[in-house]
Amino acid sequence: MSPVAPVTPLGLLNAAIAIVRAHALHAAQVDWPTLEPKLRAMVRPTGAAADAYPVIGQLLAALGDHHSHLQPAATAQKLEHGGFASSPPKVQAMPGQLGYIDMPGYSGMQAAARRAFVTGVIGDITRVQPQARCGWVVDLRHNPGGSMLPMLASLRPLLGEGVLGGFRNAQGQVHPLHAASPLDPDLPKGPALEHARVAVLQGSRTASSGEVVAIAFRGRPGTRSFGQPTAGLSTGNAGFRLPDGSELFLTTSVDVDRTGQAYGGGIAPDQTVPVEATAEGDATLDAARHWLTGACGATAQQVAASPNL
Repeated sequence: MSPVAPVTPLGLLNAAIAIVRAHALHAAQVDWPTLEPKLRAMVRPTGAAADAYPVIGQLLAALGDHHSHLQPAATAQKLEHGGFASSPPKVQAMPGQLGYIDMPGYSGMQAAARRAFVTGVIGDITRVQPQARCGWVVDLRHNPGGSMLPMLASLRPLLGEGVLGGFRNAQGQVHPLHAASPLDPDLPKGPALEHARVAVLQGSRTASSGEVVAIAFRGRPGTRSFGQPTAGLSTGNAGFRLPDGSELFLTTSVDVDRTGQAYGGGIAPDQTVPVEATAEGDATLDAARHWLTGACGATAQQVAASPNL
């Protein structure tokens, strides 16, 4: 991170206001003539820039999107120079000739860490693929979000090369979304599994970029989602660096799936399973496995009975 010039609390707030007014999805819904003087009266003209953080928090709260947030300078620097998953990703074979992927959240922009994450998951998918003839389970129930690009790139074998959806801004423009990462064009693609059946597991802890991943599977042929509604942060945040090195993650768009349906709130599953996983069992996973293996068995019977084979 480059050295930053000293900035006052009022200077930092003014910079934040300018960015929010120019880019926020809900900027037009804010009463700026009332809000701006109120916020400026709450900060001192001199002092530590971080003194303005609570007031910037109130600025973001006024947008009502429940997703915009401020990342302090120390945290922003840590994430710029590092990368880590919220939990270890898991890829394994399951009974019934199924593959299982537990996709965690991922945070950080450090290139080597990001590439290692994606390469590891795709390597594991490649290893398990011969044992997953009947389809895949993609479990997003413990995915709190973070950086969507490594998650999508890791699932590129299942998502394929086409447009997966996008982000629609306040002007109605849609920025398309792909599994291939623009930051790492040389990452491996893995096996071509875009025609494999996929069961997506989701729940109340599937949030933010985790919801982007869930939406990326919406409208995909041979795909069904199971579980409970997601956290309700299905909007797109963009990062804007402030003069003290902190970063505004500002909601600038709503998530759109490949069919054109826009979200913005919680995403309901195709099949609701009201019971959370417990030590006694996992009803959501069981429902997904039943759907995958049932469809696979029916297909196998049809193929066996076909006079053309």
